[in-house]
Amino acid sequence: CSQCPIGTYVVETCSKSKDTVCRECPAGSYSARENSSRCLRCTDCADYGMSNVTECNETKDTTCGCPEDTYSKNGSCVPCSKCPPGKQVSKTCGHHSDTECMTCRRGSFSNQENTKTYCEACHVC
Repeated sequence: CSQCPIGTYVVETCSKSKDTVCRECPAGSYSARENSSRCLRCTDCADYGMSNVTECNETKDTTCGCPEDTYSKNGSCVPCSKCPPGKQVSKTCGHHSDTECMTCRRGSFSNQENTKTYCEACHVC
């Protein structure tokens, strides 16, 4: 008996007189395994407050991620933190981690919340 390839599902199993009958997954669904009995509905990232990173197709589900300036924390997208005055970004906010900050070096400053990776040089008046 033939196996139904990924991206399809089994409509009729094989018998002594005929081979397996497969059908392509309809739009909005996928099967990621051979010989699937059904296609699964594609994930709607918006249901989770996320954005599509890769689109669903007949062989794989949608990959979800957080929109720009947010990151994933406990399954939700939360805003990236800004560094407080006196600090600069040491690690930029990523898909799964918040912004990390470090103190401005001697001779430099930051007087507001920011997402900059540098502090301004102090000027002598």
